[in-house]
Amino acid sequence: MRVSAAAAAAARRGRTFGLVAAAGCVSLSAALARVAGGQEAGSAPAAALSVDVGSAAENQLRYLQSLGLVPLTQWGLRSFGPQETNLLLGSGGTPRLRPSRGPQRIGVAQVQVAPGTLQAWHNTSYAFGYNDGAVWRGRGLTVAAAGGVTVRAGPLTVAVRPIAWWAQNQPFALVPTGFEDALRFADPESPRGIDRPQRFGEGTVGRLDPGQSTIRLDAGPLAVGVSTANQWWGPAGEWPFVLGNNAPGFPQLFVGSARPLPVGIGRVHGRIIYGVLSQSAYTDIVGRARRRFASGLAVTFLPKGLDGLEVGGTRFFHQPWPEGGISAGNFRKPIEDFFKSNVRGDNGSIDNSSEDNQLASVFARWVFPRAGLELYGEFGREDHNFNERDLILSPDHEATLNLGFRRAWRRGDGGVRGVRFEFFDMDPSVLARDRGQESKYISGGTRQGHTERGQLLGAGFASNNGSASTLAWDSFAGSGETRTLSFSRMVVRQRPAGLSSPPSLDVQYALSGGRTRVLRGREITYGLTGVYQLNRNFGSDRANVLTSLGITW
Repeated sequence: MRVSAAAAAAARRGRTFGLVAAAGCVSLSAALARVAGGQEAGSAPAAALSVDVGSAAENQLRYLQSLGLVPLTQWGLRSFGPQETNLLLGSGGTPRLRPSRGPQRIGVAQVQVAPGTLQAWHNTSYAFGYNDGAVWRGRGLTVAAAGGVTVRAGPLTVAVRPIAWWAQNQPFALVPTGFEDALRFADPESPRGIDRPQRFGEGTVGRLDPGQSTIRLDAGPLAVGVSTANQWWGPAGEWPFVLGNNAPGFPQLFVGSARPLPVGIGRVHGRIIYGVLSQSAYTDIVGRARRRFASGLAVTFLPKGLDGLEVGGTRFFHQPWPEGGISAGNFRKPIEDFFKSNVRGDNGSIDNSSEDNQLASVFARWVFPRAGLELYGEFGREDHNFNERDLILSPDHEATLNLGFRRAWRRGDGGVRGVRFEFFDMDPSVLARDRGQESKYISGGTRQGHTERGQLLGAGFASNNGSASTLAWDSFAGSGETRTLSFSRMVVRQRPAGLSSPPSLDVQYALSGGRTRVLRGREITYGLTGVYQLNRNFGSDRANVLTSLGITW
């Protein structure tokens, strides 16, 4: 069997484009550094202008907040805007997060060159990796380069921060899907139901992605902008249900509050987004359904008198691109009724069914600064309940649960160390004995599932049902050096009991260690992850070793 000529040509273009784009990103960062360094710098603040979601800097800030070293604020709706970033990083006592260049004053603007990064990963046996944004780590070598600049002038913030990646994408054993050409690389459980390829075609693959780029206007308490940056919704630190940084960020328009706003009984913060989701080259979807319209709403609330407590909720819809274009009804999606009985179906269908798919969640997070402790949880749902009675009878129908805690201690050198644990469960509940339940992240009406360009927008370990847990230890020295050690268990695939012969679970165990050292103002990051997969693809056990090396300047 062989890939189509179009797919082969795309692979060749990807190799060339990825290498050229990677070199371009490195050159861009170096050139911008020279430009910024050659300007007259005024008294610029020490804080960075942005903090990426899922980054080591964000992880350290979260530990610092649990120790009371940075102000308490919401964490369920990220990325942080300029006002929240200033709040978290603006205090002079904030320990050093990284050896990045501080913003430079050029006229009325603050200009900060984003740290240039060059990273490489190598998988020995099969594709493995998650929470790495636009990058897809296949078997063999994968490299990525990123750079750019952020400019803030009054209420306007402009960040141009692309990333380029290239993967060697060596072959490994795939599960037969029953299809040829592009679909033979598709998800083995649901090749025509979710756009999550086992492998991104034959040969090398690469892409230049706009990355964490944003144009944003903060007008007092309100913010509006366009962005391709990742967003992270909910309190999860490893396995977000709705949105995280496992997939590329998608083009979106957002409107919301610039920071948590006082409302008498507390502070509230919210954001509504509208965007475009794209598919990979490894589906058979054509026509208007190739693109999807995304819309979502996230709200957090910090009640007065209960310092450290945060509660909130999220809703996210994706649907095939509307025939005839976007209408007012599409923009109302995030605030439509929660019960399917009150929502008109497509073409007036009597069963209220529609092509769109909804994910929703409610969450809570409580930080106890005197104890250095944080507790959090999130309850998620795939699709609507039909009515109030259905909700009362079956609150756990197609539900997910995320629970976690973090504990931090101060180091003698001004740094911090901590431990964190997180458990995420999206297995079918016991209701499956009497009532069918759809797989998470999959919907019949939107055949790409909850994905962007072939990667899951939420938790990246499983496309159907499964569970994951992670226990990790982190240490951040006052000098900027970091160390991390983690152990994870991920149930990536499973077969319902009684419908198959053993083995019925496909489980990955991963032990990972990493370190970042600061040498002459540059960060050198290296790590090693050993993965042992039991019953891989419901067959034999298989080991994989992922090594990583990176430099930031």
